[in-house]
Amino acid sequence: MRLVFSPCLRRTNFVSLRYVSSKANGFLTKRVQLDYKKIVENAENLKKNCLMRNMKSLADSVPNIVRLYHERIQCLDELKPFRAQKNTVTKQLADKNLPPTRRHALLIESRKMKEIMSPSEKKLVLLEQQLQQLCLQLPNQLGEYVPIGPESDARCVGYICEDKLAQVQQRTYVADHLDIAKRAFDFDSAALGSGHSFVYQWGDAALLEFALLNFTVDYAIQQGWEFCLVPTIVRTDVARACGFQPRDAEGQQMYELESDVSSNVPPQVLVGTAEVSLAASALNKTFTDLKKKCVIGVSRAYRREAGAHGKFTRGMYRLHEFTKAEFFAWTHPDYSSAMLKEIIKLQATIIQMLEIPARILYMPSEELGASASEKYDIEAWMPSRNDFGEITSASNCLDYQARRLWTRYDNGMDTGYVHTLNGTAVAIPRLSIAILENNLQSDGRVKIPNVLQPFMNKKYLDFSAYK
Repeated sequence: MRLVFSPCLRRTNFVSLRYVSSKANGFLTKRVQLDYKKIVENAENLKKNCLMRNMKSLADSVPNIVRLYHERIQCLDELKPFRAQKNTVTKQLADKNLPPTRRHALLIESRKMKEIMSPSEKKLVLLEQQLQQLCLQLPNQLGEYVPIGPESDARCVGYICEDKLAQVQQRTYVADHLDIAKRAFDFDSAALGSGHSFVYQWGDAALLEFALLNFTVDYAIQQGWEFCLVPTIVRTDVARACGFQPRDAEGQQMYELESDVSSNVPPQVLVGTAEVSLAASALNKTFTDLKKKCVIGVSRAYRREAGAHGKFTRGMYRLHEFTKAEFFAWTHPDYSSAMLKEIIKLQATIIQMLEIPARILYMPSEELGASASEKYDIEAWMPSRNDFGEITSASNCLDYQARRLWTRYDNGMDTGYVHTLNGTAVAIPRLSIAILENNLQSDGRVKIPNVLQPFMNKKYLDFSAYK
């Protein structure tokens, strides 16, 4: 296994924001305070950052942010003398010895000022809402060494199980995972009961999933990670705060639950990764004496996956529902770069122990989600595709999520927002593909990786019964 890591990234984040919490309608709500002046001063850099990510619509919104900011300043200037006068009147009204006639006159004056100020106050509220909405959609600042461009500009920084890769590529027998497992992956029955891209996993296919989960969680715990089973339903505003948009330009991306307005329950979605649930576990919390806190969370993952379906996305490669384990860490800002390397090393070690030939890529700007400052992917060799396919990713989100979720650290004299990092521990469907296709034997059986054999009590998978 060869790994080459990039230098430390810069930690410049042009969007400065703070949450103020309050109770309303029986659930926690947030009012966001943004440093609009700082945003406007860095408008050109923010626009370039969006364009480098191929987020043209967000880049186009930056001039609107600048315009709304200046309109807001003008509105505040118009209100300033009236607010000062109103404060003076309010202080005078607080005098208990004020003569009745004078009090009556001041009340009339206060009422008139309120009527005069009302249009500007309403305009200011609208401007604040528009500014907030546009600014919160802006993506995180790219790391200094992130390659600029599309997926084809990804930089390969290492390989895993290179010797096995050469052996598999020279094999004369190649089969697709669906041909290998036959009806152990039953898509036809699932399509009738659930719809397209759902699956029943029978027998050894199901046991392989449990073996992968048990091995990965067990190994992570040995490395000092805390295990957590997480909720698969979160509030929509929490998902957005983590950088996930329930709907984007391509349509609906997350499964949204119907909300009952009368019950005061906020809108909710099904999570596509335990990352969101784990980030939410530290909502409005402060860590003390923090260097790092590391958790591996397991959940079902739900994704609408609006992308096209074809030869390379069929079968287990792209499902609407599957099992996934996720690494998640909160760190002191000084430690997040080292933490990212730690996550990638842990991912690579797990893939190596599973005997899967793979490569490690440092991903370019157009492949990063809104919350990520930099990202690494691990892609496994998939013989039926004659190509690599993504099986894990790892991202450093700096303080992007923490600011939106009001997650801080307090180390005495040193306080601030934590940094959050996430990485795939194991995404079962694609790992199953990689194991089945790379470990296929000439007689049709599949050799179980050595580390999984104790969890399955055998050395080979035989799907001949699932014809």
